[in-house]
Amino acid sequence: AIDGWRRLGSRVLLEFRSVADEPQPDQDRPLFAPMTEIDVHVCMPGPVEGAFTAELAASTVQTAIAVCSFALGRAIDTKMVMAFPSQPERVDELNRARSDRAIGNLARKGQSLDLWDELPALGGPESHLRAAAAIRTFDAAIKQERNDVASLLLVSAAECLTVPSTRWRREKLTKRFVEFLDELMPADLDEIVQHGNAEESLGFRRGSRSPRALRREVLKQFYQLRSTPLHEGLLPVQGGTLSAWADSETQMRRALAGDLAEMAILRYLAAPRSSLVGHPAMSPDA
Repeated sequence: AIDGWRRLGSRVLLEFRSVADEPQPDQDRPLFAPMTEIDVHVCMPGPVEGAFTAELAASTVQTAIAVCSFALGRAIDTKMVMAFPSQPERVDELNRARSDRAIGNLARKGQSLDLWDELPALGGPESHLRAAAAIRTFDAAIKQERNDVASLLLVSAAECLTVPSTRWRREKLTKRFVEFLDELMPADLDEIVQHGNAEESLGFRRGSRSPRALRREVLKQFYQLRSTPLHEGLLPVQGGTLSAWADSETQMRRALAGDLAEMAILRYLAAPRSSLVGHPAMSPDA
């Protein structure tokens, strides 16, 4: 659980409040993480509320909520989201808080999730767009009931990080996905390769191949989790929709895809980069 004030750069302030359930006499500790309420305060350009400011604020709040979901590791109920201008009597307090260095950045596993200030300083404006798209896609994935749809979205969240904003971005998609992530997160991929359920769930055999060959094989198998449903549609859920969460094979694939997407996002935030795979000068056969 997260409690108290956090920030996402200088534009976004977050107030986390844990709402604990009433303790049960026969329980030493709660079975589930306490419910968390979050107030999101965003600073937008413009002297008063207007169409331009409201649109920017709505977009920023949507991404900030997805970042909070990523930080907490669980979905946030957005049905209760209400956006409105800050109360005038709180504006001075919030402006002071924006520059209060005692308020730390929201983080996940020790990595700052500031997409607005820190990340663009490292990787330029495009890095913000890629990371924001990846985290929003990750947020959509963890809300999915169907494991195959969730896996598709999780792999897509990782792929968001690899695609440059260029005319040739649709060339060599699989090759770019494999090479980009193999360079970005080799140690994390090695852990996935060695997972006890990876061979059966992802459909490969370790054998005596090198770590690099295995990483690339696993990445190709992950990409199939994204491509096959898009091109061929969804298969029936074994035992019906109500047993989707009990389907151990697809549930394990979903868990492994979640590990891939989470670590890809965290590694990208730490060291954003771009790929030239697919560039006409780098791939003459395209």
